[in-house]
Amino acid sequence: MRQIQTPPEGLERFFHPAALAVVYLTPAALLAEKTASSSANRQSSTASRVAAMFLIILINIILVGAAVLIHFEVLNWLSLTIPKLPINRRISILFGVFGALIAHVIEVWLFAFGIYWVVISHKFGELVGPIEETLLDCAYFSFTCYTTLGFGDVHPVGSIRFLTGLEALTGVVLIAWTSSFMFIEMQKFWKVR
Repeated sequence: MRQIQTPPEGLERFFHPAALAVVYLTPAALLAEKTASSSANRQSSTASRVAAMFLIILINIILVGAAVLIHFEVLNWLSLTIPKLPINRRISILFGVFGALIAHVIEVWLFAFGIYWVVISHKFGELVGPIEETLLDCAYFSFTCYTTLGFGDVHPVGSIRFLTGLEALTGVVLIAWTSSFMFIEMQKFWKVR
C-alpha cells in the first residue's frame, strides 16, 4: 500500500484543496476518505430517517386518536338525541344518518389537514399525480384514503404512505362503527312498529 504524499507547503494559496487532494492522494487514501465520508452521510441520513419515522408515528397517533374521539362523541350525542326528537321516527333515522355523515366529513378533513402539513413540510415524502399540493387536493386524496376507494390518479411516496395506510384503516373501522350504530337504531325503529 502506498503512503499518502503531502503537497509542498504554500501550494494551497494557488490551488483549491480538492485539486491538491486529487494530485497528492493515492487511490487507497481516496477510497478510505470516500468510505469515511459516505459512512458519516449514511449515519446522519439514518438518524434523520429515524426522527422522521417517530414524528410521522406521533402525527398518526394524534390524527387517529382525534378521529376516533370525534366519532365516539358524535355517535354518543346521536344515541342520546335521536330518541328525544319530537319528530317522526323515520325522519329521526335520517337525522342519525346525516349526523354520522357529517362526523365522517369532519374526520376526513382532519386527516386532510394532517396530510397537507406533511406534504408541505417536504420531510415525509410527497403526493404524486396531477395535483398542486393544495389543501383541496389533500382533501380529495384524504377522501379516497378514508373511504378505501384506493389510489388512482394520486398516490403517496415516502413516509407519508404510513399515514395514508392508517387513514384507510381508521376509515374502515369508523365506517363499520357507523353501520353498526345505524343498524342498532333501525332495530329500535323496527321494534316500535
